[in-house]
Amino acid sequence: MGIIKGFRESSIPVIVALAVLLPANILSWVAFSTTSWAYVNNTMVNFQGYGLWRICATSGSCSLLDGTRSEWYAAFQACGVFGFMGINVAMLLVIMYMFVEWWEKDVELKVGAIASCFLAVASYISAVVVFSQEIRGWLATSADLLLGFSLWLAVAAIILTAIAGTLLAVDLILNILNIQTVTISNSGNNSTMTAASSNNSQGTSSKGKTKRRVTQGPV
Repeated sequence: MGIIKGFRESSIPVIVALAVLLPANILSWVAFSTTSWAYVNNTMVNFQGYGLWRICATSGSCSLLDGTRSEWYAAFQACGVFGFMGINVAMLLVIMYMFVEWWEKDVELKVGAIASCFLAVASYISAVVVFSQEIRGWLATSADLLLGFSLWLAVAAIILTAIAGTLLAVDLILNILNIQTVTISNSGNNSTMTAASSNNSQGTSSKGKTKRRVTQGPV
């Protein structure tokens, strides 16, 4: 299916959801890969910043955090991964729903995209809450600690993804209601047609009986 045809045959909520998921995905990628979820506003540590996977200073020196033994940091990383993957999967499913002919307008894809959106929202919210609550108690220099742009980009991605998931859910509900309305309307039309057919049959039968009476009358 062509891109133009995919847009023409898609509803406005689905198109807007895709438009919202695109910047959400970009913001999620930046938040996931940068080291400014928080930083120490102190020149003595070269404004050391903390990300999901690394601790980096403005001097360029970094320490890896993958495989950390800190339980809360591991939970923060796990939630970040689920949030990051959820937004990516949601966008992929919406693209398949709109543009791939094999899965064209497949309701299961839309349901999967909705679930992925809200899984991403819940996971990223958990990541933001865990990190912002635990990071100060983890550092000796917590007085100089400030939340950085990576965290706020994750918050923006959460809001955009929630909007996209809501739009897709509304579109799904409207489609279901429309199908039910069409079904009820068709049932009513069928009943009307059946009644009319029955009346016509009865009318034809009555005419036939009248003709037979006229034919069998006295000569």
